[in-house]
Amino acid sequence: MKRKKYLHILTPDFLQQKYWRESMSTYQISQLIKCDPQNVRNYMKFFNIPFRQNKKSHINRKGKKAPNFKTGKLFSEGYIRVYKPTHLYCNKKGYVLEHRLVMEKYLGRYLKPEEIVHHRNEIREDNRLKNLKLFKNTGQHTSFHNKIKPKKQKR
Repeated sequence: MKRKKYLHILTPDFLQQKYWRESMSTYQISQLIKCDPQNVRNYMKFFNIPFRQNKKSHINRKGKKAPNFKTGKLFSEGYIRVYKPTHLYCNKKGYVLEHRLVMEKYLGRYLKPEEIVHHRNEIREDNRLKNLKLFKNTGQHTSFHNKIKPKKQKR
């Protein structure tokens, strides 16, 4: 059993003292005795010493509070998504497609979920109003594409 290696140093009293009374982290304790932090955590589990709860890990960090938040814009599948957690039709993470926001601002209302915003030049990141066209539903959008794309002729 590998636990015997540090058993003379990592006693329950030592761990309680360093971790709880002196508020040292498991990493700091490991640096003190020159061992891997996982060894300290394993001994704490072995001796049934409870861990402090990481306050930051229990905060729901979304949007500006997220550690990797930079501009509020997310690029996925070629589209730009903007962080708007108060938007009526945002996704679970609080993002809305930017081209839909541009069209909503122009119309002065929320778009219905069935309405489709089409990029005229088919460049998904080009969200200028003059590049956007609104369709009432998927059927109209599909019909539009069928009209502009020539059908392949059968041989």
